[in-house]
Amino acid sequence: MPREDWYLHYGLDRDPFAEAGVQGLFYPGGARQESIEQLQHLARFGDCVLLVTAAPGAGKSATIEQFVAQCAPDTRCAVVEVALLDGPEQILRRILAGFGMAAEGSANLAHDLQRLELFCAQCHDEGLLSWLVFDDAQHLHVDALGLLAPLLERTGGRLRLLFFAEPGWEAVLREVLPGTVVHVIGLPAFDREETLAYIHYRMKTAGLEAEPPLNASELEHIHLWSGGLPGRINGHARQALVEALDLVQRPL
Repeated sequence: MPREDWYLHYGLDRDPFAEAGVQGLFYPGGARQESIEQLQHLARFGDCVLLVTAAPGAGKSATIEQFVAQCAPDTRCAVVEVALLDGPEQILRRILAGFGMAAEGSANLAHDLQRLELFCAQCHDEGLLSWLVFDDAQHLHVDALGLLAPLLERTGGRLRLLFFAEPGWEAVLREVLPGTVVHVIGLPAFDREETLAYIHYRMKTAGLEAEPPLNASELEHIHLWSGGLPGRINGHARQALVEALDLVQRPL
């Protein structure tokens, strides 16, 4: 059996720890669903800027996808994946695109800010909410950071800002938005039981009908090596299963 087809040995129909080509996978444990529900509530009824912090591999992007999927029909939600070199003009163009607005001529900061302001005002008049999510916000260029205060000022509280970033970025956000209330939510690493439940969930979605074929020692090592971060659990769990298969198939 080719190494890339290792999962067939375990009766699975695909690699349970691969993200590519699989839609809708979301493990709600580890406070992930609770965090989404809290964000939904605060975005709808609060008036503060929202910041979600988590280490790389903790599942920020997956949480964003599920957050957007759970938005109510009266919500217009744009997601901007921040690139390192994006200036304010590029970021604003991507915000407009996220809300379904086509570009008009070359980038013009004042004109595009006015378009966003009018969009948010129109949504408000129609009883709609406007939410803007930044993924990997820690990559926001210093020039792009200067766009945040005008965004809040020009939209008059009609645009809710949500940031997903790595720990430590909170100080940057508070510096560029002085006087603004920032509510911070952390995505914690999984504990041992949650790590096991996550592995079981991933394998079950790929066709596993029994308990994960990993012993207690292997599961303990996966948890320790991964630090309880789902992005790292994927790699370590796959490696453990492949290595176990190699041992079985190794000739005597």
